[in-house]
Amino acid sequence: VVWATVFNQLFLNRMARARQDWGMQDFESAYLSIDRADYNFELEGRAMQTVKRFLSYVMCFLFCLAFIGVISVCEAKKKEEIETETDGYFRRYGSFVVVMMIKVWSIGWGYIAPLLADMQNHRTQERYNDSLTFMLAFVKVFVTLWNFVYVAFIKNWTSPTCGATMEKVTQRIWNNFTGYAAANRTLADLAMAALKEQRYTYEYVYESNERVCAYGCYPASPYDVTHEGGETNCYQILRYELVTFFFVHIVYTVIFLIWPMMKVKIDMWLELRKVQCMDDEQSPGGGGPAKAYSWLQWQAKCPQYEYASWGGSRVEDFLECAIGYALITCFGILFPSLCLFAFIGNMVEHRLLAYRMTHVTCRPFPRGASGIGSWTQVFEYISNIAVVVNVMLLVSVMYPIKSYDLKYKFAFFIVLEHALLGVRAALDQLIPDCPHDVKRIEDFNNHFIRTMVKFKELHVRPEEQYWKEFARADLGLSPGESLEPNCSDMQGTDWSDSEEGSTSGLTMTDDGEGGGSPWCAGCRRPPSVRPL
Repeated sequence: VVWATVFNQLFLNRMARARQDWGMQDFESAYLSIDRADYNFELEGRAMQTVKRFLSYVMCFLFCLAFIGVISVCEAKKKEEIETETDGYFRRYGSFVVVMMIKVWSIGWGYIAPLLADMQNHRTQERYNDSLTFMLAFVKVFVTLWNFVYVAFIKNWTSPTCGATMEKVTQRIWNNFTGYAAANRTLADLAMAALKEQRYTYEYVYESNERVCAYGCYPASPYDVTHEGGETNCYQILRYELVTFFFVHIVYTVIFLIWPMMKVKIDMWLELRKVQCMDDEQSPGGGGPAKAYSWLQWQAKCPQYEYASWGGSRVEDFLECAIGYALITCFGILFPSLCLFAFIGNMVEHRLLAYRMTHVTCRPFPRGASGIGSWTQVFEYISNIAVVVNVMLLVSVMYPIKSYDLKYKFAFFIVLEHALLGVRAALDQLIPDCPHDVKRIEDFNNHFIRTMVKFKELHVRPEEQYWKEFARADLGLSPGESLEPNCSDMQGTDWSDSEEGSTSGLTMTDDGEGGGSPWCAGCRRPPSVRPL
């Protein structure tokens, strides 16, 4: 929790300093305020549009609920195979199936979220990006974390292992318990007695038959049940699935890097082959030189750097970072060495992404940015969620608090959760979002702009200064001159062009020939007059 908070604040410091160095303080507010081409002004304010926006967010929750149902079915199948002692598919590959379901569900939502964002009819690109980021991050982070949350906090109450006697239960949860009891009967009796405690097992009556059930999270081995700090099966499953997820994630990234490279090569080969066939038809037996691909032609074949393309996008790249960050901050406490494994995995992944940007992705259009935008809030939300998850892990999974009574667990949770949130708030104040040197430079720049004088101050005569009453302001060319024109002011002036090219009057005419003056009837303006 502490390192996550410090990491976020230091990143905000670095982002503020880079934004000032490049002069990008107000870039996005000006650039992203342009209306989108897909925006329809006629839909604003209509009831149907309001319903569409509401349904788009409802779809996020329904998608998450559907994922929960699929994972629950997989867990139920796995539990059934364990209870019936069947060496089935879910018992052997249950963890791998869950990880693959996470990936498949995430990919599916990646195609649905843009459609929902378009349905909301956002006016600016900034609002569209914020909405798409929220929907993608909310669902994909939830889908990624749900199975780990289920194993850590829910499985203990929803996946019991039952049998007619305690011996049947121990044999089901510990497959080698018979051989273990034959080797060390005394320790086996101690394990059996410890397993009968209420924190591990309970009894219930089903169709007039009394049955014994062990909770979903039980000691991983007979030795662990006799040892106070022994691990549970849920603890081991969490560690195994965390490592499995990072391994599958790296393999997934490599596959989706190799495929666009192959696709570009195949497209180039097909086009060259087509051109060669056309040349052979035009000149049979010509045997001309082989065609070569130019760099511009190669760029035309490369995938674009945009969402839902093989070339990647800013949203997808940040989303992968957010998912890895969520797993480390929320569950890294269970397996501290996972941080080192994740560090190595991220190094490999980012080198692959760099290779993709330089050898696979089409050269992206250069666009400025003042930061990472709404992703800053996403990482902040994940950090706050990590506080709650870490405290729940301390209370319900880790020794010694997991062995306390429920009322003491609840008290520990409230105290530790508020204490860690207080630590986060204190660190936010100690490490501000914007460094003090950046603020001083910004203050100096603003002061310089306000006080900088390019020209001498305009001297205004006292009789033309109106500080209090603007109603008596004289807008004439001369003080005291009436603003209403009359014909006498326009007579008696020679309209012939002088050396200075000035014209200063109008002549009267009685017959009205030649057109009248716009100021008075009967005034005629000679052709040589220049317009005022």
